Amino acid sequence: MTSRQLTRIAFFVVLNIVTAQLCLTFWAIPLTMQTVSVRLAGYLLPTWDATLVQLTYVLMGLLGFPVFAGGGGLQSVLSPSFGYLLGFILMAPCMSFLSRRFNPENHYSRMLVIGVLTLPALFIPGVAYLKLILNLPWEKAVLGGFVAFLLPDLVKIVLSAALATRLKKLGSWFLR
Repeated sequence: MTSRQLTRIAFFVVLNIVTAQLCLTFWAIPLTMQTVSVRLAGYLLPTWDATLVQLTYVLMGLLGFPVFAGGGGLQSVLSPSFGYLLGFILMAPCMSFLSRRFNPENHYSRMLVIGVLTLPALFIPGVAYLKLILNLPWEKAVLGGFVAFLLPDLVKIVLSAALATRLKKLGSWFLR
């Protein structure tokens, strides 16, 4: 692993930490800006690097570092929102793979499509875990864990695709 790769991974882990703290909690699941940073990692990093960012972030939280929106530690596994953290580990590499396979020119519209196509990677583990931990019926889990977050997530897809498109156009050495 090169120093550039390590720097990129560390940068995106820190970005995950910072955006996790930008949150509003209405119910059992906080609304954070974190999916923007997860999506940026997916759009901008190679698949393995995007995966390592999310694995490192979740591992740090489980080891007790207060990096999650609700803090950190092994008790985070019992949080209703932990399934979304597992979804980050799925979503970022899916986005990276699709971005490299179907969007090598980094078209904004294709990034939007990739963002929407990878929503199940985030919401399926998130909603399933929410249902399991809170022992909810599927209807309530889907309403509270998916429907309530769909519009904000679509806005965050637009934002992250715009940021990724702009950063790619800048052609930074950091992203190569």
